[in-house]
Amino acid sequence: MRTMLVSAAVAATVATSATADISASTGWEDTSADALLGFYGNLYDWGYDTSDPYSGNSSLFMVEDPVSGTPQGYVGWVTGLTEGDTVTATMWMRGASNGVDNDGKGRLWGHYTASDDITAYDGSASGSNTYAGAGGIWEETTWTWTIAAGKTALVIEARIYAYGENTLLLGDDLTVSTSNDGANITLGGVIPAPGALALLGLAGLAGRRRRA
Repeated sequence: MRTMLVSAAVAATVATSATADISASTGWEDTSADALLGFYGNLYDWGYDTSDPYSGNSSLFMVEDPVSGTPQGYVGWVTGLTEGDTVTATMWMRGASNGVDNDGKGRLWGHYTASDDITAYDGSASGSNTYAGAGGIWEETTWTWTIAAGKTALVIEARIYAYGENTLLLGDDLTVSTSNDGANITLGGVIPAPGALALLGLAGLAGRRRRA
């Protein structure tokens, strides 16, 4: 059985012309918003980091503890999808590096849910085979999903790969776009739009603290 915590977060519903992709972005600048939509696995802490953002004044941080498995922070949710639609996410990541243990790093991954409930897990959507942020250096990563038959919603995960004491992953400047101009895009680090909370299911507290 898959269990998860889901935040009281965030909807960025973007309207555009019928012939163009729609997109939404977050840089984790509004620290009054929940930083994640939810998580799965040993994600001990998360929130806003102000010590080393890629751009702006703050970034997302996630900490794994204990180091086991592959924790996932839910940074995006795209609903109202149909078979063959594409969803692309681009994000900057930086893992921890202390020069002793293997470097921490991250990558983009995804899973399907129901369109009306982010907690209704509906199978893995896989993701990037490329890791980003090793060596304690900011690195951009991107991935495009093609939506499978019978699937209507995609959760975009920032996965953390921690080693030894290198348990921190930073993330910044996430952009999500989809070819379906009738879809809705919901992101962490964005003030909720009216009506968004019901779709996110049972609320938790994902904003957490600001990391100095």
